Amino acid sequence: APGSAPPENARQVVFVTGEPGIGKTGVVEAFLERVASDPRVWIARGQCVETYGTQEPYLSLLDALGRLCRETGGDWLVTLLRQHAPTWLVQMPWLLGPTDRDALHRELLGATQERMLREIAEAVEALTAEAPLVVVLEDLHWSDAATVDLLSFLARRSQPARLLLIGTYRPVDLIVRQHPIKEVKLELQAAGRCEELSLELLGLAAVADYLRERFAHNAFPS
Repeated sequence: APGSAPPENARQVVFVTGEPGIGKTGVVEAFLERVASDPRVWIARGQCVETYGTQEPYLSLLDALGRLCRETGGDWLVTLLRQHAPTWLVQMPWLLGPTDRDALHRELLGATQERMLREIAEAVEALTAEAPLVVVLEDLHWSDAATVDLLSFLARRSQPARLLLIGTYRPVDLIVRQHPIKEVKLELQAAGRCEELSLELLGLAAVADYLRERFAHNAFPS
């Protein structure tokens, strides 16, 4: 039912939307500060970037996983990826020694994006069986099509996963670019697979409150 708490092991997807500079990243960071107080939670952050040529598939999630593997406990994650998602691990060769890197390349010769989808889904479910995982993908209006497919695939899986996937984007950019994330979000909403937190512009009272907090004892004109 709308507004009810999801089951404990249910995966969750939240889109934080709004115009440039409205505070999407600030809202997400404030939430992550609270989440990070629990050392059991894994937090992975990836950044979508605007490119002017061919986009690398899954770039933002590879960015997020690469950062996570370099943090404390990352060796365990590398082992998990080697077991469940070797096609992803081979995309991050700096995490492997030369011998392992060459062997993995030979083993995965000809691997497809469809295989990468299946593997990362299995890896996420294996990881979240051990600990909750929060994945943040920022600026999805710049994401590649493969990342959109992956987000949809992860959101629709019925297997238990203590996964919270947060994506930020600018609605206007989706319209201008005719980006597929717009249709995916609508489909997931219709199926009850995601929520949207749309940040609105601040009203006069909220602006006044901010100025009082930011500039104590100010004498700004009303």
